[in-house]
Parts: sequence; C-alpha cells; structure tokens
Amino acid sequence: MTCFQTLRDIGGAARCIKNLGTIALKCSDPAGARARYEEAQSLFRRIEDIRHEAGCIRGLADVALQCSDLVGAQARYDEALLLFRQIGDLRGEANCLRKLGTIALRSSDYQQSRERCEQALRLFRRVADLTGAAASLQNLGELALADANSEVSRGLFEEALSLFGKVGCVHGEASCLLGLGDVALQCSDHDGAQRHYNEALPLYQRTGAVVGQANSIRRLGDLARRRFIHRDARERYDEALTLYRQAGDVLGQAECTQRLAEIALERTDYTRARLLYETAAELFRQGGFPLGETNCRAALIRISARSDY
Repeated sequence: MTCFQTLRDIGGAARCIKNLGTIALKCSDPAGARARYEEAQSLFRRIEDIRHEAGCIRGLADVALQCSDLVGAQARYDEALLLFRQIGDLRGEANCLRKLGTIALRSSDYQQSRERCEQALRLFRRVADLTGAAASLQNLGELALADANSEVSRGLFEEALSLFGKVGCVHGEASCLLGLGDVALQCSDHDGAQRHYNEALPLYQRTGAVVGQANSIRRLGDLARRRFIHRDARERYDEALTLYRQAGDVLGQAECTQRLAEIALERTDYTRARLLYETAAELFRQGGFPLGETNCRAALIRISARSDY
C-alpha cells in the first residue's frame, strides 16, 4: 500500500509538472517549458509510465519547434513516435506524425509533408479526434498553399476552420483565418487578406499565443509592403520582431529582420541594410535555414558591389 501510494504521488506530481510545461509553452516561455518537461519526464521514467514519458518528449519537441530548432524537434518527435507505437497509442502517434509533417513542410520536403499529414489525418479520424483532424487539414492547406494551389488550400482551411469551431478551439480558428489570409494575399485580394489577418490577431491575443500574434502582425506588414506603405510595414515588422524575440522564435526573427533589410535597401540606406542583412544571415544560420542565410549573403555582396556605397 505504501509503495502504491508513493508511485501514485510521483505520477500525480509528474502530471502537474508536465501541465506546467504545457502552460509555459503556450505562454511562449520555452526555457520554462523545457525545464518542466525534462523534470516530468524523469519522474515518469522512474515509475515506468511510458505514455506520459512519451508525452513529455513530444512536449520537448514542441519547444524545439517553437524555437525553430528543426533538427532537435525532429529527433524528439521520432523518439516519442516510437514510444507511442510501442504502447499502441494512436492519438499520440498521430500527433507526432502531424508535427513531423510540419517540419517537412518548413524544410520544403512537400512529398514527405503530405505523407505524414495524411497518415496523421487517417489516425485522428480513426480515434474520432476532431481537433487533431482539423489540425491535419490545416497543415494540408498550408502545403497546398506552398504549392500555389489556392483553391484546394482555401477549401482545406475552411473545412479545418469549421471543425475547430465545433470543438471550440480558438487557437485553431485563428490559424485557419491566418491561412485564409495567406490564400487571399496569394490571389492579390488585399482587402480579403487584411480582413482575415485582422480577424486572426485578436483570437491569438485572447489565447495568449505570442508567436501567433507575431505571425499576424508580420503578415500585415507584408500586406503594407504590397501596397507600398513602407512606414506602416516597418512598424509592423518591428512590432512582430519584438514578439518573436519574446517567444524565442529564431526563424520569425530572421524573416522580420530580412524584410526590414529589404526596405532599407529600397530606400538606399545601405549602412542599415548591411547591418540588418548580417543580423538576419546569422539568425538563419543559428536556426539551421541555409537558404535564408544564402539569400542574405547574396544581398550583402550586391550591396558591396554598388559603386555608390
């Protein structure tokens, strides 16, 4: 009885610590989330609770993904995936597959991304998980958007938005609205894009999703650039950059800094453009995004080659 009581107490404490990690992650506190997940994982391993240990590993992968550490995130998701499969946890398996699809998309491996997300969607439907199914549809919408298939992308985002609405997932609704804004922007529907971005932003604010807020604001900056309102664009990028720094999102920081560099270059402010491109290149390097770093280095070469610099 004493042994059982001890094990139960350890498990209960570990679950509380793991939940604190999830809260920290949602509040964009990656360091706090990482510490909590690692502490909980150690406790779950001590009592041989494989399912919850796998959940902690997946949480650590989520932290890495939020910080744009794609290599670290993939290794953690793969590790958690094996454990979930070992115990036959289909929902856990599906969540890992979906996140691996997200990483593949960010790495421009569209085939792998589609395979992973479609696998996840089948598993989520099998266990009647509407939230997971909606998230998988959203990912497939992002994939179609990256492939410039606007109509398919719009349909997937709308289907996912409807499912998120049914289960009351505000964060999911915000992400789909952001996606619909991207579709509108791709189709040069600037008014539609602005409407969707402005709808998404307060939902992200309501859930305390710092990265979501930054993504919305950055896109409003992109829209302002399309309309040649550069002052508004700079203000939006600066605002988003502050939020990305708060969340520890290296890729977001790099992309905002690169956009600010492009605006400085358009204004022939070569000194500022050089400084911003150098900063962006280093951020892309830190985050493991060689293409972004290469583009920034190429811009620096063009600046140096200008006779009036």
